[in-house]
Amino acid sequence: MLKATRWLYASPTQDMLEAFRRTGVVATALPNDDPILEEVRVLLELPRDFDGVRFRIRGFLAGRKGLCAGDFKTKSRLKGSLKAEASGSKVEFIRPPPPVDSPSAEGQLIEQELAARTAAVQPLDHLNMAKVRATTSHPLLGVEVNSSSDGSVASGHVLGPLELKTHASLSDAGDKTRAVLQQLSIQAFAAGVDEGLILIAERPRLEADASPRFTAVAVSGLLEFHVGTLQHWISIDEELAALTTNLTGGDADE
Repeated sequence: MLKATRWLYASPTQDMLEAFRRTGVVATALPNDDPILEEVRVLLELPRDFDGVRFRIRGFLAGRKGLCAGDFKTKSRLKGSLKAEASGSKVEFIRPPPPVDSPSAEGQLIEQELAARTAAVQPLDHLNMAKVRATTSHPLLGVEVNSSSDGSVASGHVLGPLELKTHASLSDAGDKTRAVLQQLSIQAFAAGVDEGLILIAERPRLEADASPRFTAVAVSGLLEFHVGTLQHWISIDEELAALTTNLTGGDADE
């Protein structure tokens, strides 16, 4: 089904852009002549014409030492991770692959489909779907943070990491914008930039009458957004403030 799927481009709606802008970042649609968008459309609007693609639904290593971009998605998640780090109770374990019909698994398959299509038409000048794993010093906490982006993009309108998100419908893309931006922020820090691209694709359905759609939102101002969010969390949560003070020696709220 993925081989035959043709995603159709839909410009992000004002409601979608406003969902991101309410967080304080600058969120825009890519111009129709942006070379990133042109390359993505070539990849997604035509079906794949080759075989030999092997898909794998993966689990992941959880509880590993140190912080990762996912720890910053929510205040409670960050606090839990810092508490585990401080107490030495963080236990490394393997989280098994998700069920094959789950949104998580379907998202992994779409990501691999796009990566296979991208690899088949290399070199591309403005889009790369190879995962970029990095470790960077957190701009506020000063500790090392691990990140992994789904790819990278470069044009006159946006230069930085690419994060792919899948939804049942593009109308759901405004949900959990802060968590997505927190994740993208860490990836941008690691790349030495303050911007990135969120590529959003609908998950295809066999029984659907219409083709699934995709869109793209360029965001900038990630450093100010991320640091401001973290400082706000610290100001309203005494336990988190104490954990970050212990971690940084008292500099996190300055």
